[in-house]
Amino acid sequence: MNEKEKLIRKVSSVAKWNGGSIAFIGGLSSLISLAFQDWGYVLLGFGVTASGLMELRGRKKLLQDEEGAGKWLKGSQLWLIVLILGYAGFKILSLDASDPLKDIPIEYVDQIKFISGMSDLEFGEYIIFLTYAVYSMVMLVTALYQGGLWLYYKLKTSKLSNVESLSL
Repeated sequence: MNEKEKLIRKVSSVAKWNGGSIAFIGGLSSLISLAFQDWGYVLLGFGVTASGLMELRGRKKLLQDEEGAGKWLKGSQLWLIVLILGYAGFKILSLDASDPLKDIPIEYVDQIKFISGMSDLEFGEYIIFLTYAVYSMVMLVTALYQGGLWLYYKLKTSKLSNVESLSL
């Protein structure tokens, strides 16, 4: 097996597992959201599914040695980054700090406050902190993982172009 074939095998393996996982998770999320008739999350799930399918399309192009494989692989990562950062940013910006408990059913609030011994004010502050912490972490992990994968695809597909030109 020559260097080009090894590189294609390695990159296509990454794309198969990552793209397949993303498409599966996005599709499953869409179905669950559809069952609850939560149309915003249905659309978000479709967008995530599209990212996985784009990556799988790039993999197919890579295996068939077609032009544009790198664009599909990198584009799928950028699309997913935009979706996740947009969603997390929206959740942070839409948090109503004056009433952070409004979207949580009162039964849950009462149970958690009883168990934790927190007052309404303390629990509200905890929810605000937790919201910022969780969505900030989601944004950071997304930027690192998907951004790193974008860079991986950029470097490897560029290397493939150089391997092709050297072997001609």
